Order: sequence, then structure tokens, then C-alpha cells
Amino acid sequence: MKYLSYLIIIICLFSCQSKVDKHINLESYSQGIETLRQVDTVGNTDYPKALSLFEESVKTNPNHIESRYWKALCEIHMNKLEEALQTSELTIKKFEMEEHSLMPSFLIYAGIIERINENMDSANVYFIQAKYEYEKRFKKDENDFAALMNISFVLSCMDKNEEALEFISSVKITNDNKELLEQIKADIEDYDIDKALKMLTNIY
Repeated sequence: MKYLSYLIIIICLFSCQSKVDKHINLESYSQGIETLRQVDTVGNTDYPKALSLFEESVKTNPNHIESRYWKALCEIHMNKLEEALQTSELTIKKFEMEEHSLMPSFLIYAGIIERINENMDSANVYFIQAKYEYEKRFKKDENDFAALMNISFVLSCMDKNEEALEFISSVKITNDNKELLEQIKADIEDYDIDKALKMLTNIY
């Protein structure tokens, strides 16, 4: 579970950047989120049901990037990697001219999938671009904890754990985030991204 905990924290940080537009019909999206919150008696989540709801939401609201975010995540959990990569790449292309807070998440998704597929050159192209986007965000606001954590995560995805540790240690963090930061630093020290990704795609 140790290898997966770091990845789960990053995914939670992705979702915290999501904003709901109250002016569009988000019934399927809301039902999908509610499905993800529920677990059965043995702790399993109904990812197929959630995926179908997010697919419907994307059809109804093609410009709702949050639906695309959760759709891709469900696809990754279900080991539907080709579909998740397509979802990510289509979203990157569709929203490339917009500075939506979730856009770098799709770059990380695409990079993760390419890494799982052992296409490291392609993976690093996505990771470098995601890192650049988060660095821009962090320069604007050094209190942006999500940007900080995503920079460190991308570095770990590129097998640069030592650089990730150096980066985290170099910035000033508010007291509210110090405990979480220490946990992350401990995880990074011997973090194995490949083990974490294997666990992530075998949750379903």
C-alpha cells in the first residue's frame, strides 16, 4: 500500500482542482462521483458503472473537462489503457488553448500510460510538459501545494526521486501542509513508480 499511497494523494490533489459549472446538466457526472464514493462489503468500487456515467456525461457535455478527468481515471483503474490514453490525448488536443487547472492532469495520465506501455520516450514528453505547466503555476503562487506535489510526482515518474526530494526540501511550506509533506518525503525516498502503477491498474 505504501507505493500506492503517494499516487492516491496526487490523484486527490487533481480532483481538488475541479470546479463544477452549475449552468449545465451534470446529472450523470454527479451520479458517477457518487458511485466512486461507494464501496461494497469487501471494499471494491463499481468502476464499470462509474465509467458508463462519465461516458454519458462527456457525450452530453463535451466541454465538461471534469467528466473527462474521471472517465480517464476509471479507464486506468479498469486497465483500459488504450481508451484512457485516447481520452487524455483528445482532451489535451481539445483544450490545449485553455489554461484549465486540470489540463496538466491529462498530460500526467498520458505519461503514466505510456510508461506502463514501456514507451519511455513518449512518456517523458508528457511528463516534461506537465512539469513545465506546474512550474509556471508554482512560480505564480508558491503556496500552491497541489502544484508543488505534482512537480515532485512527475519527477518521480521520470525516475528522479532524488531531484524530487531536493525540490520539496527547497521550498517553504505552511504549517497546515507540513505533516503531509513529511509523509510524502518519506514515500519518495524509496518510491517505486512501476510498482505503484501496477497496483493502480489492478484495483478493479
